[in-house]
Amino acid sequence: MTFSATYGQGVGSDFNDQPSDAVFDPAGNSIDLIPVFGWFLSYEHWWSDRFNSTLVYGALEADNQSAQLADAFKSSQYASANLVWTPDEHWLLGIEGLWGKREDKDGATGTDFRTQFTTRFIF
Repeated sequence: MTFSATYGQGVGSDFNDQPSDAVFDPAGNSIDLIPVFGWFLSYEHWWSDRFNSTLVYGALEADNQSAQLADAFKSSQYASANLVWTPDEHWLLGIEGLWGKREDKDGATGTDFRTQFTTRFIF
């Protein structure tokens, strides 16, 4: 298992979803850093010496500032699961399902699901 948690102000661009690091507040003539909190948990399971899976779930939350636009990033969730087959030490084949959800400052949301296939051959 792997777990990570990060909190900070002005660190949004360090995350894959990349919420803003800061926003200019014209009312106060200042640049306000945006606090964010993100975490993930993953688990890898070996079914046999040739098959393994990894499950991942994570979330990210930005503490929006009043000067940000309505469609500014507010929060996201992400989950993935895969099945990987290694027929020999040089070749890998896998399939993965990924799901994500985003919410904006104004409450608008969207979700997406995708499937990807992967292969790797080491010479």
